Amino acid sequence: MFIVYLIMNIMALGLLIFVLRKTRHKRRQRLLGAGGFVLYGIGTYPLLVNLFGHYGGFDGVVYLLLTHMLIVACGIILAIVALFTRRQPFR
Repeated sequence: MFIVYLIMNIMALGLLIFVLRKTRHKRRQRLLGAGGFVLYGIGTYPLLVNLFGHYGGFDGVVYLLLTHMLIVACGIILAIVALFTRRQPFR
């Protein structure tokens, strides 16, 4: 069961890196991505607690909580990065 949570964490970090690379010099898109991360991390936790609690017990809920805290932290980091992003120069 630990492997599933490890894969979920790697996917969350991979998604953060993907969003950071695709939104270079685009402040508005980074802020939208940050909002998406935070809303996903907060919104899907109550929906998945029953599923992971049933199959993984208390350990499943703890790993799910840690994964969603990581996703929310990625959203906060992305919002901070968006605040310091320069606008795309005119060509």
